[in-house]
Amino acid sequence: MKKEITVAMASFPPRKAGLILTVNAILPQCDRLCLYLNGYDEVPEELPKSDKLEIVLAGPNSDAPDKGSQGKHHWLDKYPDGYYLTVDDDIFYPPDYTEKMVKAIEKYSRKAIVTCHGTSYKLDAEGHIPKGGLDRAHMLYWMYDKEFCEDIYVLGCGNGCSGYCPSELGMTCAISSGPIHSGDDGDCALFAQKNKIPIVRMATEAEWLRPNAEVWPIEAQFRNPALAKLRDAKARSWKKPWRLFPGEIAPSVPYGPAEADEPLVTVSMTTFNTPPEMLRRAVESVLLQTERRLKLIVVNDGGSRDCWAVLDDIGDPRLFRLDMPENLGTYACHAETVRRCTTKWWSPHDSDDWSTSERYSSVLRAAESDSKADVILGGYTNVKPNGARVKVMPYAEPKETVKAKNLTFVSIWAGGLWKTEWLRRAGGINGHYRCCYDSALQGLALAFSRVLTVSNAGYHYRRGRDGVSLTEAPETCFGSSYRNKAYANIDRVFDKALKAETLDEAGKILAADVPKF
Repeated sequence: MKKEITVAMASFPPRKAGLILTVNAILPQCDRLCLYLNGYDEVPEELPKSDKLEIVLAGPNSDAPDKGSQGKHHWLDKYPDGYYLTVDDDIFYPPDYTEKMVKAIEKYSRKAIVTCHGTSYKLDAEGHIPKGGLDRAHMLYWMYDKEFCEDIYVLGCGNGCSGYCPSELGMTCAISSGPIHSGDDGDCALFAQKNKIPIVRMATEAEWLRPNAEVWPIEAQFRNPALAKLRDAKARSWKKPWRLFPGEIAPSVPYGPAEADEPLVTVSMTTFNTPPEMLRRAVESVLLQTERRLKLIVVNDGGSRDCWAVLDDIGDPRLFRLDMPENLGTYACHAETVRRCTTKWWSPHDSDDWSTSERYSSVLRAAESDSKADVILGGYTNVKPNGARVKVMPYAEPKETVKAKNLTFVSIWAGGLWKTEWLRRAGGINGHYRCCYDSALQGLALAFSRVLTVSNAGYHYRRGRDGVSLTEAPETCFGSSYRNKAYANIDRVFDKALKAETLDEAGKILAADVPKF
């Protein structure tokens, strides 16, 4: 059964012109448009006559109280089962507004609040709002008229452009609290914190939504110290620490129906003194995937145990931590996670890289479309030291019937899918190498198995001059003595492996190799 779309708005007489514009833009896009008219004793004659309009008058001579912007929540109890979108009278809305909002709600299985205007608090080390300053002094804004290429997770939403399914989240009229004008945005932020509901600032094109400066310039919203103080008090009323790590993604995550399903992918992430902000971003980018059927094993490769502090507040049961007794190298760590792997697919992910939220759903769709596929490799985005980003697609379209003659590099192996059973037949991952062995695995897959490629560049491969990455560290970077010797040795052993009749035989040859350098 198709869910109905309810759109709710609150307004007051000085902004009547904006009210009329918004009604005319939104009315054709919804099943009902609910208006809470503060300060009105009569329905404005400029409003269109429509059975889809439902109006509450909250003027001086009316029975309904003036609720300010919190009037948007008036119908939550009456229409809890459909899509509930909230709009304002100072924004220009496009013809596809409700369509795109509904798609965004469904993307998160109706278990998130989606918005085009996100906010997050600048917090102290304990997760509290610092003393001093009003609302805007300790908030970060992601404005609704700006371009966003991917979804991000925030702590607050702008209810002039938000949506959700109330019954799925347990949202009722009771979320409105505090004095009038203390902020419907704050109500939603507090409700989300208390109930561990994610707020998603959805991807949008620039100026898909535009401010109506004739009604109320954006900057004017922050010039009233009395209103700012009310909003500030509401934010500070949250007794527990706000959960936000230093970055753009909050640790609230979408809980869709797939959460109850068995994991399909084990993501293996190794770290050796990775800068905390990089590690946190990498971990969050995996746990915040729209594809929920995965688990993440983070392996500390003999580095400082302090690495776990940046992950301490993540309560996601899909996150596992593992300490190696000494620094053995990334392949030895990955070999350990393959040994422990209980899922159909295994995937490596570097601790200084990050993935966009749809990366794993994209490669899994490819995997599920071809039951014979053993390896799925995607493209990636090369993030250069100066911040420039270059998308790189897989270099070849592998064919099942063609055996490789030499090592063939199709793409980076990170962020791809490797069938766990295939890895074990291929001899696992040779932990005696410090770099380059993933090229041997790609060559083995091309020679003996079915490889698919996906043109998704959502894996962000960070290149830096700080030595964090193996490809940039002096000992193992491109052109280094160790890397050159490793490639030469793998070429020699790989030639022997290609003469084998089966994958199992070839895998034994590669796994038995112990480099002598």
